[in-house]
Amino acid sequence: MDTLRKSIIRLAHEKPELRKELLPLLSVSMQKEATWAGGSYGSTLAPVSTDVGEGHKIIHSGGSLHGWDKYVQLVAEHYASLPDYSSEGEKSFVALKEHIIVMFQRQNSKVKVEFVDYDPYTTVKQMRDDVIESGVLKITELYNQDAFFGAEVNLMLRAVHDFQAHLGANPKSKPKSFGMKGELQAYNKHMNLVGKSSRAVPALFTEIIGQAAHFWYYGSFPDQKIVSMGGKFDLVKLGNVKGYKIVDMDLVEG
Repeated sequence: MDTLRKSIIRLAHEKPELRKELLPLLSVSMQKEATWAGGSYGSTLAPVSTDVGEGHKIIHSGGSLHGWDKYVQLVAEHYASLPDYSSEGEKSFVALKEHIIVMFQRQNSKVKVEFVDYDPYTTVKQMRDDVIESGVLKITELYNQDAFFGAEVNLMLRAVHDFQAHLGANPKSKPKSFGMKGELQAYNKHMNLVGKSSRAVPALFTEIIGQAAHFWYYGSFPDQKIVSMGGKFDLVKLGNVKGYKIVDMDLVEG
């Protein structure tokens, strides 16, 4: 069924004029998956169906993306177009840095964090099982960005995000995956942790959604940018984009 679903969604990408005929074929499975990202805050869009780097290839070859794939494209392209720094972004990143330090100290009573020079997990299940068995959360030091936070605090962010957002501060609960779908879910979890009205939310969106979308769409991980993306994207209700409407699980300009 998963292979069939992906095939139908891919056909809808290639032939958008057939979307109205194709969507009813997926009504049950798509409705189940449509609200995964935003939960009670999100928008109803078709689920992500592309692989890492595939979205940009589809657009480059003259195709089009729809649903959450379109959302990822818009976020990634906007992130790539932004400058490296803005004063508004700096204020939010300062607030996020304060949050990271406080949360890292708090979670030390729940889990021991070990920083390693290799990538310890390929799946979130491996991470969850390791934490349950050993009581230790391993965080890789590879590809560590030290531009704004500094190397130490940036590693703390990884630890806080993995434990609080992906594992929900409880390894025995259902974790959020490392894929694009999981990052959107984990962002929602982390956003609720800092508070929807917190000054740290724009920086959190840039760091989590902005960078993940760039990686998923272009196939490469971007440099850190100290900016806010709130002028174009709703940072609380994921899927909502300025200048776009949601029609039949798709993002349409207007």
